[in-house]
Amino acid sequence: MLDSPLRCIALLVALTTLPGNAQTSLNFNTPVEATNAQYPNVSSLGPDYYTGRSMSFRNVATVNGVSVDARISLTSTSGSYDLVGWIPKYNSGSSVGDLGIYAVYNGPQPDVSTPAVGGISYTLTFYEGGDLAPGELFSTEFVVPEFSLLVYDHDGEPAQSEAIRTFFSDGFTGYQIRNGSGITAVNDGSSVTLQSRGLNHPETNDEGSFIAYYQQTSSVTFELLASTTHDAVGPAGSFGNTYGIFTAFDGNLSLINGNTANFGTFVPVPEPASVLLCMVGMTAGIFRRQR
Repeated sequence: MLDSPLRCIALLVALTTLPGNAQTSLNFNTPVEATNAQYPNVSSLGPDYYTGRSMSFRNVATVNGVSVDARISLTSTSGSYDLVGWIPKYNSGSSVGDLGIYAVYNGPQPDVSTPAVGGISYTLTFYEGGDLAPGELFSTEFVVPEFSLLVYDHDGEPAQSEAIRTFFSDGFTGYQIRNGSGITAVNDGSSVTLQSRGLNHPETNDEGSFIAYYQQTSSVTFELLASTTHDAVGPAGSFGNTYGIFTAFDGNLSLINGNTANFGTFVPVPEPASVLLCMVGMTAGIFRRQR
Protein backbone atom coordinates (compact mmCIF):
# COMPACT_ATOMS: atom_id res chain seq x y z
CA MET A 1 0.00 0.00 0.00
CA LEU A 2 1.30 3.47 -0.84
CA ASP A 3 2.03 5.91 1.96
CA SER A 4 -0.54 8.53 2.88
CA PRO A 5 -0.38 11.99 1.22
CA LEU A 6 0.79 13.62 4.46
CA ARG A 7 3.61 11.08 4.79
CA CYS A 8 4.56 11.70 1.17
CA ILE A 9 4.71 15.45 1.75
CA ALA A 10 7.07 14.85 4.68
CA LEU A 11 9.29 12.74 2.44
CA LEU A 12 9.34 15.43 -0.23
CA VAL A 13 10.38 18.02 2.35
CA ALA A 14 13.22 15.76 3.51
CA LEU A 15 14.42 15.32 -0.05
CA THR A 16 14.36 18.98 -0.99
CA THR A 17 15.92 20.23 2.24
CA LEU A 18 19.63 20.37 1.47
CA PRO A 19 22.32 21.49 3.91
CA GLY A 20 22.25 25.26 4.08
CA ASN A 21 23.91 28.16 5.83
CA ALA A 22 21.40 28.25 8.70
CA GLN A 23 23.17 25.49 10.62
CA THR A 24 23.37 26.12 14.36
CA SER A 25 26.96 26.04 15.56
CA LEU A 26 27.58 23.78 18.57
CA ASN A 27 30.58 23.77 20.91
CA PHE A 28 31.47 21.61 23.89
CA ASN A 29 33.90 23.93 25.70
CA THR A 30 31.87 24.58 28.85
CA PRO A 31 31.25 21.35 30.78
CA VAL A 32 29.47 21.59 34.11
CA GLU A 33 31.26 18.60 35.62
CA ALA A 34 35.02 18.68 36.07
CA THR A 35 37.01 15.90 34.44
CA ASN A 36 38.02 13.26 36.99
CA ALA A 37 40.36 10.87 35.17
CA GLN A 38 43.16 10.82 32.60
CA TYR A 39 44.18 8.70 29.61
CA PRO A 40 41.05 6.68 28.86
CA ASN A 41 41.75 2.98 28.41
CA VAL A 42 45.49 3.75 28.76
CA SER A 43 45.35 5.73 25.51
CA SER A 44 46.82 9.16 24.85
CA LEU A 45 43.43 10.63 23.97
CA GLY A 46 42.19 13.48 26.09
CA PRO A 47 44.09 13.12 28.27
CA ASP A 48 41.48 14.47 30.73
CA TYR A 49 38.04 12.90 30.68
CA TYR A 50 34.92 12.42 32.81
CA THR A 51 33.76 8.98 33.92
CA GLY A 52 30.15 9.80 34.84
CA ARG A 53 27.22 8.31 32.96
CA SER A 54 26.19 11.74 31.71
CA MET A 55 27.91 15.07 31.18
CA SER A 56 26.30 18.51 30.94
CA PHE A 57 27.37 21.58 28.99
CA ARG A 58 26.30 25.22 29.29
CA ASN A 59 25.98 27.58 26.34
CA VAL A 60 26.64 25.10 23.54
CA ALA A 61 24.77 27.35 21.11
CA THR A 62 22.64 30.47 20.71
CA VAL A 63 19.39 30.17 18.74
CA ASN A 64 17.36 33.31 18.05
CA GLY A 65 18.90 34.99 21.06
CA VAL A 66 18.29 32.02 23.37
CA SER A 67 21.24 30.33 25.05
CA VAL A 68 21.09 26.54 24.64
CA ASP A 69 22.56 23.97 27.03
CA ALA A 70 23.12 20.28 26.33
CA ARG A 71 23.57 17.00 28.13
CA ILE A 72 24.97 13.76 26.76
CA SER A 73 23.86 10.61 28.58
CA LEU A 74 24.56 6.91 28.33
CA THR A 75 21.18 5.23 27.75
CA SER A 76 22.07 1.55 27.41
CA THR A 77 24.83 -1.00 26.88
CA SER A 78 24.87 -4.42 25.24
CA GLY A 79 27.32 -7.29 25.17
CA SER A 80 30.59 -6.84 27.07
CA TYR A 81 30.85 -3.18 26.05
CA ASP A 82 30.68 -0.14 28.30
CA LEU A 83 31.37 3.56 28.44
CA VAL A 84 34.82 4.68 29.57
CA GLY A 85 33.98 8.38 29.56
CA TRP A 86 33.41 11.71 27.83
CA ILE A 87 36.23 13.97 26.60
CA PRO A 88 35.13 17.63 26.57
CA LYS A 89 37.11 20.26 24.62
CA TYR A 90 38.54 17.44 22.54
CA ASN A 91 40.95 18.37 19.75
CA SER A 92 40.54 22.03 20.68
CA GLY A 93 43.34 23.59 18.69
CA SER A 94 41.13 26.66 18.50
CA SER A 95 38.73 28.22 20.97
CA VAL A 96 35.95 25.84 19.93
CA GLY A 97 36.41 22.24 21.08
CA ASP A 98 34.74 19.00 20.15
CA LEU A 99 33.31 16.16 22.24
CA GLY A 100 34.96 12.76 22.40
CA ILE A 101 33.20 9.54 23.42
CA TYR A 102 35.26 6.54 24.52
CA ALA A 103 33.84 3.04 24.98
CA VAL A 104 35.58 -0.31 25.39
CA TYR A 105 35.15 -4.04 24.97
CA ASN A 106 35.93 -5.49 28.39
CA GLY A 107 34.98 -9.14 27.99
CA PRO A 108 37.07 -12.27 27.54
CA GLN A 109 38.92 -13.06 24.34
CA PRO A 110 36.27 -14.10 21.81
CA ASP A 111 36.43 -17.47 20.12
CA VAL A 112 38.07 -17.23 16.72
CA SER A 113 34.82 -18.23 14.98
CA THR A 114 32.40 -16.23 17.15
CA PRO A 115 33.04 -12.47 17.43
CA ALA A 116 31.74 -10.58 20.44
CA VAL A 117 29.07 -8.07 19.39
CA GLY A 118 27.38 -5.19 21.17
CA GLY A 119 27.96 -1.56 21.97
CA ILE A 120 26.58 1.46 23.77
CA SER A 121 23.73 3.89 23.15
CA TYR A 122 23.87 7.55 24.13
CA THR A 123 21.63 10.58 23.70
CA LEU A 124 22.50 14.23 23.17
CA THR A 125 19.67 16.43 24.49
CA PHE A 126 19.28 20.21 24.20
CA TYR A 127 17.76 22.42 26.90
CA GLU A 128 16.73 26.03 27.29
CA GLY A 129 19.60 27.79 29.04
CA GLY A 130 20.52 31.31 29.87
CA ASP A 131 19.94 33.15 33.13
CA LEU A 132 17.92 30.49 34.96
CA ALA A 133 17.72 29.45 38.58
CA PRO A 134 19.81 26.35 39.37
CA GLY A 135 16.70 24.21 39.73
CA GLU A 136 15.50 25.24 36.28
CA LEU A 137 18.66 24.28 34.45
CA PHE A 138 18.45 21.22 32.18
CA SER A 139 14.71 20.95 32.74
CA THR A 140 13.03 22.33 29.59
CA GLU A 141 14.00 20.70 26.32
CA PHE A 142 14.79 23.05 23.44
CA VAL A 143 14.16 22.28 19.78
CA VAL A 144 17.13 23.28 17.61
CA PRO A 145 15.92 24.17 14.10
CA GLU A 146 18.90 22.90 12.11
CA PHE A 147 22.37 21.59 12.95
CA SER A 148 25.00 19.16 11.74
CA LEU A 149 27.62 16.98 13.40
CA LEU A 150 30.92 15.98 11.85
CA VAL A 151 31.50 12.53 13.35
CA TYR A 152 35.18 11.65 13.00
CA ASP A 153 37.69 8.93 13.82
CA HIS A 154 34.97 6.48 12.84
CA ASP A 155 37.17 3.56 11.87
CA GLY A 156 38.01 0.36 13.76
CA GLU A 157 40.89 -2.07 13.98
CA PRO A 158 41.84 -5.26 12.10
CA ALA A 159 40.31 -7.24 14.99
CA GLN A 160 37.34 -4.93 15.58
CA SER A 161 34.76 -3.51 13.19
CA GLU A 162 32.68 -0.52 14.27
CA ALA A 163 29.41 1.14 13.22
CA ILE A 164 27.27 4.12 14.24
CA ARG A 165 23.49 4.16 13.92
CA THR A 166 21.30 7.28 13.86
CA PHE A 167 17.51 7.47 13.61
CA PHE A 168 15.02 9.29 11.37
CA SER A 169 12.74 9.92 14.37
CA ASP A 170 15.40 12.21 15.85
CA GLY A 171 15.10 14.68 12.98
CA PHE A 172 17.89 13.05 10.96
CA THR A 173 17.57 14.36 7.40
CA GLY A 174 20.67 13.10 5.60
CA TYR A 175 24.42 12.58 5.54
CA GLN A 176 27.66 13.04 3.63
CA ILE A 177 30.54 10.54 3.80
CA ARG A 178 34.18 11.56 3.59
CA ASN A 179 35.79 10.43 0.34
CA GLY A 180 38.33 7.66 0.92
CA SER A 181 37.07 6.92 4.43
CA GLY A 182 35.79 3.47 3.55
CA ILE A 183 32.58 4.22 5.45
CA THR A 184 29.42 2.70 3.96
CA ALA A 185 25.78 3.36 4.83
CA VAL A 186 22.85 0.97 5.28
CA ASN A 187 19.33 2.43 5.35
CA ASP A 188 16.75 0.18 7.04
CA GLY A 189 13.80 2.55 6.62
CA SER A 190 13.91 3.99 10.14
CA SER A 191 17.62 4.62 10.61
CA VAL A 192 20.98 4.66 8.86
CA THR A 193 23.92 2.58 10.08
CA LEU A 194 27.28 3.94 8.99
CA GLN A 195 29.83 1.14 8.96
CA SER A 196 33.55 1.73 9.12
CA ARG A 197 36.09 -0.26 7.17
CA GLY A 198 37.85 -1.69 10.23
CA LEU A 199 41.18 0.04 9.62
CA ASN A 200 42.66 2.84 11.67
CA HIS A 201 42.34 6.54 10.79
CA PRO A 202 43.95 9.45 12.67
CA GLU A 203 42.03 10.61 15.75
CA THR A 204 42.41 14.32 15.04
CA ASN A 205 41.45 14.85 11.40
CA ASP A 206 38.50 14.09 9.13
CA GLU A 207 39.91 11.13 7.15
CA GLY A 208 37.48 8.72 8.80
CA SER A 209 34.35 10.83 9.09
CA PHE A 210 30.83 11.59 7.98
CA ILE A 211 28.50 14.56 8.46
CA ALA A 212 25.02 13.92 9.87
CA TYR A 213 22.32 16.59 9.41
CA TYR A 214 19.32 17.20 11.69
CA GLN A 215 16.27 19.46 11.80
CA GLN A 216 13.66 20.42 14.40
CA THR A 217 14.76 18.18 17.24
CA SER A 218 15.64 18.47 20.92
CA SER A 219 17.51 15.17 21.18
CA VAL A 220 19.55 12.76 19.09
CA THR A 221 20.34 9.16 19.98
CA PHE A 222 23.31 7.24 18.61
CA GLU A 223 24.19 3.59 18.82
CA LEU A 224 27.94 2.96 18.81
CA LEU A 225 28.31 -0.68 17.77
CA ALA A 226 31.23 -3.08 17.47
CA SER A 227 32.17 -6.64 16.57
CA THR A 228 35.36 -7.77 18.31
CA THR A 229 37.37 -10.83 17.28
CA HIS A 230 40.54 -12.49 18.57
CA ASP A 231 43.78 -10.58 18.11
CA ALA A 232 44.93 -12.22 14.91
CA VAL A 233 47.81 -9.81 14.37
CA GLY A 234 49.36 -9.83 17.83
CA PRO A 235 51.52 -12.40 19.59
CA ALA A 236 49.88 -15.34 21.29
CA GLY A 237 48.22 -14.37 24.55
CA SER A 238 48.38 -10.66 23.78
CA PHE A 239 44.63 -10.11 23.94
CA GLY A 240 43.55 -7.87 26.78
CA ASN A 241 40.94 -5.35 27.82
CA THR A 242 42.31 -2.78 25.38
CA TYR A 243 39.82 -2.77 22.52
CA GLY A 244 38.73 0.84 22.67
CA ILE A 245 35.96 2.40 20.59
CA PHE A 246 36.45 6.12 20.13
CA THR A 247 34.62 8.73 18.13
CA ALA A 248 34.33 12.52 18.28
CA PHE A 249 31.69 15.15 17.46
CA ASP A 250 32.53 18.44 15.76
CA GLY A 251 29.44 20.60 16.10
CA ASN A 252 30.46 23.47 13.83
CA LEU A 253 32.56 21.71 11.14
CA SER A 254 35.61 23.69 12.28
CA LEU A 255 37.82 20.64 11.69
CA ILE A 256 37.23 21.08 7.96
CA ASN A 257 36.75 24.86 8.10
CA GLY A 258 33.20 24.31 6.89
CA ASN A 259 34.50 23.00 3.55
CA THR A 260 32.77 19.79 2.41
CA ALA A 261 34.67 19.47 -0.88
CA ASN A 262 36.26 16.19 0.26
CA PHE A 263 32.88 14.65 1.04
CA GLY A 264 30.42 12.80 -1.16
CA THR A 265 27.11 14.26 -2.22
CA PHE A 266 24.39 14.84 0.36
CA VAL A 267 22.17 11.77 0.71
CA PRO A 268 18.69 12.68 1.99
CA VAL A 269 16.68 10.29 4.11
CA PRO A 270 14.32 8.70 3.39
CA GLU A 271 16.07 7.96 0.12
CA PRO A 272 14.76 9.31 -3.23
CA ALA A 273 13.23 5.99 -4.30
CA SER A 274 10.68 6.25 -1.48
CA VAL A 275 9.90 9.82 -2.43
CA LEU A 276 9.44 8.91 -6.09
CA LEU A 277 7.01 6.15 -5.12
CA CYS A 278 5.04 8.67 -3.07
CA MET A 279 4.95 11.13 -5.98
CA VAL A 280 3.56 8.43 -8.27
CA GLY A 281 0.95 7.50 -5.68
CA MET A 282 -0.08 11.09 -5.07
CA THR A 283 -0.37 11.78 -8.81
CA ALA A 284 -2.48 8.67 -9.33
CA GLY A 285 -4.72 9.74 -6.47
CA ILE A 286 -5.25 13.18 -7.97
CA PHE A 287 -6.27 11.73 -11.34
CA ARG A 288 -8.64 9.25 -9.66
CA ARG A 289 -10.39 12.06 -7.78
CA GLN A 290 -10.81 14.12 -10.97
CA ARG A 291 -12.62 11.39 -12.87
